Amino acid sequence: MCNKIAICLAAALCIGCTASIPADPPADACRLFLAGCISSADTRHSVQIRYSYQDRTEPATDVVLKCFVNGSEKAWSREWFTYSFDADLKPGDTVRIEAHSSSAGTASVEITVPEKPVCGNDWKKRGGYVDLYPWIQDSPETEDYYRIEVNPQEIDLSRDPLLSASAGEKTSYNSMRYYVMDNGTSFSDACFSGRRQDFVIGLVNKPVPGSIIKVRISRIERSEYIHGSILLLERYLTTDHDYYGFQMLPENISGGMGLVTAVTSEDFKIEL
Repeated sequence: MCNKIAICLAAALCIGCTASIPADPPADACRLFLAGCISSADTRHSVQIRYSYQDRTEPATDVVLKCFVNGSEKAWSREWFTYSFDADLKPGDTVRIEAHSSSAGTASVEITVPEKPVCGNDWKKRGGYVDLYPWIQDSPETEDYYRIEVNPQEIDLSRDPLLSASAGEKTSYNSMRYYVMDNGTSFSDACFSGRRQDFVIGLVNKPVPGSIIKVRISRIERSEYIHGSILLLERYLTTDHDYYGFQMLPENISGGMGLVTAVTSEDFKIEL
């Protein structure tokens, strides 16, 4: 039953995607694969570029890149197959990335930086542990998606009904069920559309006194949410079936493959 649920959920997440990555490209195909998530909270933005074949990928280290923000070209640099550019981004900015390779042609993507989330974060000590109380005021009459990240900590979502359901049930090697994410979780506004939602997030480990914890709350694109949800299923759920025979991931690369998205984030720093 769990296997059937997992497969149905993976398929349902893809419904409504305007484009997707084919699971079985032509055997002789060589295409540029771009992957990245650009955040307004950062000033350096990176995209990884690889050559994609049916049976393997290879680092693309000879690509000529062009980056534009609102039509203004930005200088870029490369470290192996990671291509970076510097820009201060704000909501509404348009980012265009063009990658050209003599062997794989040209691939491009154009994205718009989403509106900033209305949010905040409180926290309390509980013994030697720390509990976080982030909140989000959702926008009315829009379908929104969010991500909460906590660095550098693993987070426990078991006391928050919405986030624990969003994360799904994990099973450890000793078959004890728990709700733990590495350092972040993504979710939709389906349960709190147009109103404020308060969350509670525990830290799995006791933080070291004097350390700094950073909480980042982001508004993300629907495609980023779907992509992350499918990868979450792949990582945490065990199934006898082969996802890759039919799994379709969202993509937005013209002339190539992959997904590059933009997020707008607010950071909250906790000094212990």
